[in-house]
Amino acid sequence: MNQTPDNYPQTPADPVDEGLTTDFVQCLADWLKENGPCEQKAHRILSALAQESLKAVKHGLEGQFTAEEITSAIEDPWPYKTSPGDWMNWKDTVEAYWNVKENEVIKFAINRNLNIYPFPDKKPTKGYHKATYKIVAKPIPKSEDEPETVILESASTNEDESKAENPEKIKTAWKPIQYKRSDPGEVKLSWLARMIFPKGEFKLSRWKFLLMFLWVFGGFMSSVLFAYLALLSLMTPKPITTQIISILIMMIVIPLWAWLDLVKPWIRLFEDRIKPVSDLMLALKEKEAQMEVYREEDIRVIRIVRYSSVCPICGSDVYLDDGSPDYPRRMVGRCAESPREHVFSFDRVTRKGAVLRSPPL
Repeated sequence: MNQTPDNYPQTPADPVDEGLTTDFVQCLADWLKENGPCEQKAHRILSALAQESLKAVKHGLEGQFTAEEITSAIEDPWPYKTSPGDWMNWKDTVEAYWNVKENEVIKFAINRNLNIYPFPDKKPTKGYHKATYKIVAKPIPKSEDEPETVILESASTNEDESKAENPEKIKTAWKPIQYKRSDPGEVKLSWLARMIFPKGEFKLSRWKFLLMFLWVFGGFMSSVLFAYLALLSLMTPKPITTQIISILIMMIVIPLWAWLDLVKPWIRLFEDRIKPVSDLMLALKEKEAQMEVYREEDIRVIRIVRYSSVCPICGSDVYLDDGSPDYPRRMVGRCAESPREHVFSFDRVTRKGAVLRSPPL
């Protein structure tokens, strides 16, 4: 979690023990306010931690909080089946977000003429005690190599021009990302989807697979049969009317709809092992989710999951989405704040992704 700007020397590992003061806690609260409001989980956790810490400062308290105390300050914070600590997932959410944003907070503190900056810290669990979280003060690292940075910038003009000519070189400028997968049942589904996926998954035994095949195939063949019967009714010579035009349109629209919505998505699921979930299957406030199929012994299982990560460019959340039109038949990670410019690949086996598109450094 400790990450300093590239042109700063490494800071001491231990924070400055100055206790909570209004200045540096307010610094974090104001920075979060200027960079919000934001629905990102890490931003919401830090905002709650900052506000609770400000209350502790006013009452002269130490300002250490458990996961339950932090999440209780967040409206609708976590799924009811997940504990507050598991929902916060401090390392994969807050630490990953802070690694990207720490430099900005340091600059924000410098602009306020502070010699320390706020740092969200986690005190590990010992014995039966719960882990606690606190905003601590860390010394602002002194920049000793700014002139060297200027020289490097002027010397890299030709390199930047070559990057502009060849955008592929930009991809190596950012680190790969690591996706994490949601726990079974964590994605909230609509009432209709819960009937099919009661625990977020559906085990395809032989008779269930046959039943699903008959339902999909039957729906498609019914639409084709409708088109055939409509064609027979039009074979008798008669004047062209609005009714006949409507029948002609339906002959094309209904089979096409059946193919695109009933047949093709299931073919893609079993070929690619993963596909996006329709919004009709998700609860209203849910983010993008995926439907994936995997083998459990001799049974195939279809489950609703969500793969997500943290954008190494801006620190926002990254969610999987369809890669079209730029990356057809691929699932790609798109940044929530810049879904067209911050794009990452996705490997379902390793859960890793490389930069596909990003702004130049």
